[in-house]
Parts: sequence; structure tokens; C-alpha cells
Amino acid sequence: MSGIGARKAAQLLVDLDPKTAGELLRSADEETMKEIIAELAWLGSSGQPAGDEDGARPVREFSDLVAQGDRQLSGQLFLDALLDSAVGKDRAEEVRREAGELVRSREPFSPIRSANVEHIATALHGEPPMVAAMVLSELPPGKAAELLPLLDEAIRPKAVLEMTSGRNANPEVRLRIAKEVCERLERLKWQESGGATQTESDAQRRRRLRSVAVILQGLNTEFCEALLEGLNETDPETCKLVRNLMLIWEDIPRVADRSLQEALRTQDPQTLSMALYEAQPRIVKKIRSNISERVSGLVDEELSLLSSPKPEKILEAREAVLEVLRDMNAKGELTLEEA
Repeated sequence: MSGIGARKAAQLLVDLDPKTAGELLRSADEETMKEIIAELAWLGSSGQPAGDEDGARPVREFSDLVAQGDRQLSGQLFLDALLDSAVGKDRAEEVRREAGELVRSREPFSPIRSANVEHIATALHGEPPMVAAMVLSELPPGKAAELLPLLDEAIRPKAVLEMTSGRNANPEVRLRIAKEVCERLERLKWQESGGATQTESDAQRRRRLRSVAVILQGLNTEFCEALLEGLNETDPETCKLVRNLMLIWEDIPRVADRSLQEALRTQDPQTLSMALYEAQPRIVKKIRSNISERVSGLVDEELSLLSSPKPEKILEAREAVLEVLRDMNAKGELTLEEA
């Protein structure tokens, strides 16, 4: 999808509620989805106009609110809800991270725009006027006006003169300068916090432990269990989470047919229908191809009776399927195929 196409798609999604927007987004292929999510994230942080050249709508409206009935969602909450609806909570953080990389490659100055003005001034101390001029040009006018008096006195007039020259740095120089200033800002934040590492979010911890779980999954059962038992002795809670992350809902398509048939045989149609509600097409296809026509018909009947079930009920049903598979995995009875 072209950049203009992704932007128009993002503008359309912003005007919808997260569930409807998620349903539309789900129909896109993965690369297109990342482009659109990156566009949404960029619109919320860039401070640039969201519309075409004729200026359809300022981007701040994206961050202000998105109406959903009587409820109002901020830009970030809307984006979170949209991703959860489109790809599920398990994959939302991964898609958000990859989209964030697209945003940073496209708009390297975005983190600087959200930084504290005093920090920006400190980061620019000792830099030549060209660098100061470039950063000032990338900031919203109000923030640039706050920053200018904080710069070194000798730099201010030269930076303004540089801004009026009309000279543009080549993309490589622009990227390098943005990276250097961002690194300085990160160091300032670290020093201000007393050198303490920022608290890890639940999503970051889950992603880190998922990486550990994937490594363990590739080991033979006996060795894997020995490592997990050692972890359980020191940290039972983390051990349980790692065990669960060795097999998540998105891994279903990798489960060998025979193993999946064995696991699904223990599930009733009500549980299966709830688990399949708004599931990704490839997961639905995999599960349906491993249940009988009779059970598939019963699942269809149950699905026709469902009307906006609570997310926790859907998660509970999927966990019921995963518990059987995880038990098989712990016993060495589960076969996984290459993705």
C-alpha cells in the first residue's frame, strides 16, 4: 500500500469505534496492517497535519478523543483497543513494536517532540547552529518558542539565520542528528532517575519471557523439564508463566494435526465456539480441519447464538484448549511443525 493509501486508511479507522475499525483492519495482510498502524501512531505523535494538502483535520484531534457512543478514547487507548480487536492481545504488542520501528525510521525526530524542553536544550548544548536549527524546525511552533531562549546565547541568532536559509540536510545527516539527540535525551532521563532502570511493563516482561519459552520449547523434553524445575524452585510464578508461554493461542497453526485432534476431542462445542469467536482465519481453519463435520455443525450452531461475548469468556475458552495442549507438551506428547 502506498503512503497516501495507508494514511487515508488510518484516517478512516480513526473515525470508527475500535471494534469496527479492528474488523476492517483484520482483513488487511500483515505488512499493510503494520503500515496503517504506523500511520496511526505517527499521526498521534508527529504534530503534522493529518489531512491532505488542503488540510482536512489537525492531528491533535486524533490525540484528543475518538467518540464511541457515550465513551471517549484517547489516541493511545484507541490504538490499543484497535490492535486488540484486530490481532488479539497476544500479538498486539509485537505489531505495535514493529509499527513503532516504521514510525522511527520515517519520523526520527518524533521522540524529541515529546521530550521535556529543558532536556532538549541540555542535549543541544555545544552543538553547532545547524543542529539547533534542525531540531527547532522539527518542533511545534509553541515548543520551539519555549526552546529558543534556553539555547546558548551565541547560538540563537545563528540558528534562526540557518532556519531562514532554506537549506535542507540530506536524509543520512538528518537521521544521524536525530539519533544523537535522542541518545542524549535518553541519557538525561536515565541520569535524572538516579541511574535506575525504568520499570518493565507487563507487555515487555511477557515478550521477554516468551523468548525464553520459545528457546525451551526447542529443547528435548527431559532437558527442558530439568531447567523448568530449577526455575520453579527459585521463582514459581515466573516458571508458571514461562510454561504457559511455551504454547500460546497464535501457535495453534503449528500444532501437528494428530496432536490437535487429540486435544480438541476433550472440548465441548460451547467451549470451541467461544474460543473461535473472532479468531484469526488461519486458526479457525486449522481447528475446523481437525474436528468432525458433526462437531463443526454444533460449533456453527453455538456461534450463531453468541452475541458480543465478554473478552474474558473468550480468553477462558481459549485457555481451556491451550491447557490440554500444554499438558501434552509437558509430557512430550505434543508435536509442533515449522511455521
